[in-house]
Amino acid sequence: MTDQEWRRPVSALGADLERVSRRVETVAANASRAADIAGEAHKVIGVLSAQIEGIARARAAAGGGPGEPAAVVSWWMVDEPDEALRLLQGLAGWLDAVYLRYHDAQLSGCWLWHGEVVEELLVLHQAWYDAFVSPEATSARAVDWHDRARPGVVRRIKKALSGCNLTRHKPTGPADVVPPRAPTVDAVPDIADWWAATRGRTAAPSPTPAQLAEERAARDADYRT
Repeated sequence: MTDQEWRRPVSALGADLERVSRRVETVAANASRAADIAGEAHKVIGVLSAQIEGIARARAAAGGGPGEPAAVVSWWMVDEPDEALRLLQGLAGWLDAVYLRYHDAQLSGCWLWHGEVVEELLVLHQAWYDAFVSPEATSARAVDWHDRARPGVVRRIKKALSGCNLTRHKPTGPADVVPPRAPTVDAVPDIADWWAATRGRTAAPSPTPAQLAEERAARDADYRT
């Protein structure tokens, strides 16, 4: 076989080897890209897992556990011991997790004895959930919670608890008081009938002597205190 005849198959083998080498390089590059993609996907999965875990912790702090949070409720309307316990336990956890992280949010030891304070905190708690955790949470709600809701509650609670402590709630202590009641409620039927009939276009029913005496007694009591 001549040299020319040998060169043709050798040249063909060389060309085949070059094509195979290029294919190997392509496969290697694809494998490298696949590894990079897999690495990025792993990072994304880690981020999503952390976000899901954070939402679960936030829901637990909101008092609803893994399920839905408690609906908006007024402390003044709670009359079931189990419901009161659930609300206070959820609120206490949220106070530690969120509310008390702000330096201006302070609570005296008697905060639980002040119904108006519990009411304020329950509503703020729910507003926080709506702003940060619920499916309808938005940055605008979060800003509103920081800018308006939280500072307002903090200001009113400070005023309500100013100068108060647990010893003032002992029997006969200055904070051991009977909650005030709406005055002159015996006038409700007369006022209701008058308003439904006239919408206030005529003179209202005259106060009775008993109602006038009740008001005088209340004024005298306020003056003495």
